[in-house]
Amino acid sequence: MFVPLIHLGYHKTATTWLQNAVFGDETLGFISPWGPQAGIAVDEFVLANPFRFDAMRARSRFEEGLGEASERELVPVLSNEALCGQPVSGGRFAYGKSVVERLHETFPEAKILLVVREQHAALLSHYREYIANGFHGDLARFIGGPELPPGFAPDCPLDHFEYDGLVGHAQSLFGAENVLVLPFEGLKADRDHFLAEVYRFVGQPARRVPERPPERVGVKGLGLAFKQACNRINLGETDWARPRQSFAARAVSKAAGWVERLAPDAWQSAYEERLVQYIATQIGTRYARSNAHLEQLTGIELGHYGYTLPPSDTPARQASAPRSV
Repeated sequence: MFVPLIHLGYHKTATTWLQNAVFGDETLGFISPWGPQAGIAVDEFVLANPFRFDAMRARSRFEEGLGEASERELVPVLSNEALCGQPVSGGRFAYGKSVVERLHETFPEAKILLVVREQHAALLSHYREYIANGFHGDLARFIGGPELPPGFAPDCPLDHFEYDGLVGHAQSLFGAENVLVLPFEGLKADRDHFLAEVYRFVGQPARRVPERPPERVGVKGLGLAFKQACNRINLGETDWARPRQSFAARAVSKAAGWVERLAPDAWQSAYEERLVQYIATQIGTRYARSNAHLEQLTGIELGHYGYTLPPSDTPARQASAPRSV
C-alpha cells in the first residue's frame, strides 16, 4: 500500500494550486480520493470532540480511498490547510498541535508536507483573505498595534506563524525524515525544483506538471479598500459555507476587481506600501528566533528567501547549521 501524503498547509502558500493542479491530477502519480480539499479531514481531525476521538474509527473512513490508491498504484493525498490552524476567521483556532497528534494516531506511517511563507508577506496575504471572507477590520484590528486597546486580542493570532512549533512537533511524532518543509518562495523561484523535492519525498520519479495560473489570488490595492468598505456596511455579505455566493457578494467581488484594475497605479502603490509598512513596523523582528529554530529543524537557509533572522553572532544563529533544500 502506498504511504499517504498528508498536506497540512500552510494557508496562502499555493495550497489550492497544489490541490488542483498536482495532487488532483492522477496522471502525475497522485490521487485525492477524498476530494482536492478534503472536508472529511476537518470533520475527523479538527472538529472531532477530543473526548470522543477514536483513531480506529477515523481510519475506517479513509480505508476505501487508501485501497483505491493502492490498486491504482498512486500516492494518496489528504490535503486541507485548515489542519494546521485557521487564522482568518475572527477566532483563535490554534489547534495544529492536537490535530497532528490525531493524525499520527490514525496514520502513523504517513508522510507530512508543510509549505511555509515569509511572515510579513503571509500576514498581508491573510489580510486580503480576511477582507475577502467578509470582515472589515483594519490592520490594527487584524494583527494588533498601538491602536488596539489592552485586553483585546487581534483577529489574527500572530503565533500561528511561528512555524517551528508545528514543524518540531510533527517531526517528534512522525520522524524528521517523514516531514518535508518547503518555502513558498522556492515554488515561486523554481517550480520544477520545488516539485522535484515533493516527488523525492514520496519516493516517486518526478513528472512534468503542466503550467497553470495561480488560484484564489486576493484583490489588492484600492480594490481591497473598496471591498473592506462594502463589508463595513454588510453590502454583499460573504458566506463561504455556501457552494455559491449570493448575487450581491459576487457583484461586490467583481466591482472590487474593476477598482483594482482601473485605479491609477500611483494610488494603488501608495495604499499597498502603507499596508506593507504598517506590518513591518508592528511585527519587526518578532519571528527571528522562531525562524532560526526552523532553520535548525529543516536545514533550509531561510535568509536566502528573505525571512527575518537574528544577527549572525547571536547564539540562536551560531547553533544553526543550515543546508539548502
